[in-house]
Amino acid sequence: TAATFELAARVSQVLERLGLVDWVNLQANGNWGLLPEATPHLHVHIYGRRRGGTTWAQPADLPKAPRQFGFAPLSEGDRPRLRAALHGARG
Repeated sequence: TAATFELAARVSQVLERLGLVDWVNLQANGNWGLLPEATPHLHVHIYGRRRGGTTWAQPADLPKAPRQFGFAPLSEGDRPRLRAALHGARG
């Protein structure tokens, strides 16, 4: 729906404005009810990308657990900044 993409765009803008990512890729996915037991739904993946690493488009991963990531993650201090910015972006 339009609201889904509006929210994804807002999250992307906040990530870029805070300098947490260099650019964002959006991927729209859905289970369109092709399987008999499936409920149709839509979801969007927001892939924040950062320059650096072994290739020029490493994902910006939130740390899942200490020492469990191989890319340059957002720092623990970035989580509250991101949360506050997203709350401020509501409109």
